[in-house]
Amino acid sequence: MSEANLNRYERRRKQRELKEQQKKQGKQYPPTVTLPNRKRNLKTVDEEKEAV
Repeated sequence: MSEANLNRYERRRKQRELKEQQKKQGKQYPPTVTLPNRKRNLKTVDEEKEAV
């Protein structure tokens, strides 16, 4: 089965298996980081409530 025909769950499973294999070989990669929503400069819920 080619990589293009894999569904989301199979692709995630394969990626997880590959990551585990690389970890066993001693390879370490930095963790992935999600970006915060930066549409406003408000940092707390209270600031949002005051702005509305």
